[in-house]
Formats: sequence, structure tokens, C-alpha cells
Amino acid sequence: MRTAFAAPKVALVGFIVMQAGCATIVHGKTQVVPITSSPTGASVSIDSVAVGRTPIDATLARGRPHVVSVVLDSVASFEIKVERTISPWVFGNMFTYVLPVFLDLSNGAAYNVSPDFLHVVFPTFGAATLGARPGRAVTSGDRVRMLTTASPDSFVYATIDSTLAGHLVVRRSLNAVTPPGTTQEVVLTADVHRLDISHGPRHGENGQLAMRAASLVALGAGAAITKDLIGTLFYGALINIGAIPISFAIGYAAVVPRWSPREAHRTGSPLLVGDRVRVWQTDSPNRRISGRLVDLEATDMLIVTSKDTLHVARASIATVERLGGLSFKKGALLAIGVGAALGMWDVANRKFPTQEGDRALAMFGGAIMAVYSFPAFAPRRWVSVLKW
Repeated sequence: MRTAFAAPKVALVGFIVMQAGCATIVHGKTQVVPITSSPTGASVSIDSVAVGRTPIDATLARGRPHVVSVVLDSVASFEIKVERTISPWVFGNMFTYVLPVFLDLSNGAAYNVSPDFLHVVFPTFGAATLGARPGRAVTSGDRVRMLTTASPDSFVYATIDSTLAGHLVVRRSLNAVTPPGTTQEVVLTADVHRLDISHGPRHGENGQLAMRAASLVALGAGAAITKDLIGTLFYGALINIGAIPISFAIGYAAVVPRWSPREAHRTGSPLLVGDRVRVWQTDSPNRRISGRLVDLEATDMLIVTSKDTLHVARASIATVERLGGLSFKKGALLAIGVGAALGMWDVANRKFPTQEGDRALAMFGGAIMAVYSFPAFAPRRWVSVLKW
């Protein structure tokens, strides 16, 4: 009897080992980020929790963004937003299908902390520099797009060569992704009505959205193959085994330029043009404004809603949230619940006699099939914005 079950047990153990995510195995769920300052001895807090003084090696969870505060003598302070980026080790899961991807995403191992090193030079002791993306002026090398007096309705794409008093020396590009030309021209800052700075693509969020689209298409294809709900989950799972990792790779690699409004760039705000945002104002805390960010001006935030373009006074804003992708952990839990419920419903509606244990087996099978389509069930993840 023991010999008969030895091979299945070995196979089960092998399957479980294969489902361990590559990123989880390689670097775990946390990352050590060195934090230094000049002078040393500055107080460091992470997400409002004091962790020590510089220099310090801080251990940060990979799965979420963090706010690092570095304070010197309770007078000079910097607040740095530490973001998360997709770890290349996630792509190793393409060879073991979707469950390892879910494991890496749910426990945070799928991400790297960015920046991975922070150094603060306090202004009192020299020029302020940060390893993070602080608020700053437009500088040489920045890729920008502008609306000018000569081109008020269409963006002019360029790379900044130098900035002078009242002037920008630029080299134009045909569009957002082509390299700049070799001819320099001078643009008067007084003629620039709007200026956005390139922030680069958000690879992780693009990959998540691509996975969700592929998962929904797979479920639709499963529904077209069979009218049965359990059959839909089954065929959807089969298609998603290949569709999800491929779609993630394509979405992650896609170059979709993102632009930071000049005011957001100056203040260090993470808000980008096109972000989906939710805004609450101090004078009407129960009224929420939802839409896409168009621009961030000195006094107003421009938001396009389903009905109109609103100018929201920045001084009146109490809370801002932006869409930060999808919550795959909640999506997987919801998928498991839906799959188990459909499995139980399938057993209850069978016209032929069922055997003892069929209900539990059907619930387990439905949950397993549904979890392979977890991106389709993932709700949106909203992230609080500290600076606007």
C-alpha cells in the first residue's frame, strides 16, 4: 500500500515546489535599503515609524510603496516616496505557469524597491541632493513636451540641453519616443504655456492591466466554447496558463510614455498626466470628484470627469488618491470564493445521483480553476497621494 502511494506523493511534493515563485525563492519578500545623510545622525522614519539614525540599513517590504522621512535636529527634513517596480525574476515563472506568479505578487516578492539607496545632503551643509525623485527644476537632459505661443494646440517634444535666465535651449523630437535632433533652438520661458517632463513608463501597472485584459478574454472564450459555468472556468484556466504570463511580458515591455506636470515635478508629487484620481475637498468631505488628471497648475488641479473638465483649487483639497494598479491578492481570494460557490452549485444542480465527497471535490476543483483567472477578478487598488 505504501509503495503504491509513493509516486503520487513524490509528484505532489514536486508540484508544490514548482509553485514556489521564482522571486520568492531568489530574494524574498523584503529588501534592505541603505539610508545615509550628510551630516550623519539624522532621524529616519518609515511610514511614520522611527527606525533609527543615519547611516542605517532599513528593511522594507517589497509589496507596497513607503514614505521615508529623514529629519535633522527637528528642523531640516526630507520626505521621500519609495516606489515599487517589477522584479525581473517574475519572468522565471513563465515556465511554471500562473500560481507562482500569484504567489510572488501576493507576498510582495514580485517587486523591487526603487530607489534602492537613499542619500540626503541637507541644504544647511551643501546643495540638497536625494537618491529619490525629489521636487526639482527642469534641468539638462530632461525630455519634455510643451505648448507654446507658436504651437498652442499641439505639443512640441524636445530634450533640454541647458536652462538660462528666461530661456530654454532645446533640441526637438518628432514625438515622445524618437531621439532628439542635432539642431539647437532657444525657447523663451514666457512663451511656454505648459510644460510636462517625461517620467518614463509604468511597467508594472501596464503588465497588470494586460494580464487582466487577457484573463477576461480567456473567460469569454471559455464561455463561447461551453455554456456551462464550470466549463467556462475550466477552459478559461487552460487558456490563461499561457495567456497570462505572455500578456504580462508584453504589457511590461510596452513603452507608454508618462508625463509629469511641471508643478508636480517641482514639488515632487507622484501625480502624472492621465492618472485616474479621486479627490475630496475640505468644504465638502462627502463629495468625491473622480476622473483623469489633465494638468497640475500653480493653484488648480485640472480633472476630466465623465461630464466636464473641473478646475479644483489645490488649497481646498483634503485628500487625493490615484489608481495604482490592481489588487491581485484580493482578486485571487475572490476568484477562489466564486469558483468554490460555482462548484457547489454545479453539484447541487446535477440530474444524476452524486457520491459522498462530490461536493467538496467540486468546490476544490472550482476554486483551483477560478484562481488561474484571478486577474479578471482583481479590484482596483487606490494609493493615497501625499503631495499635490
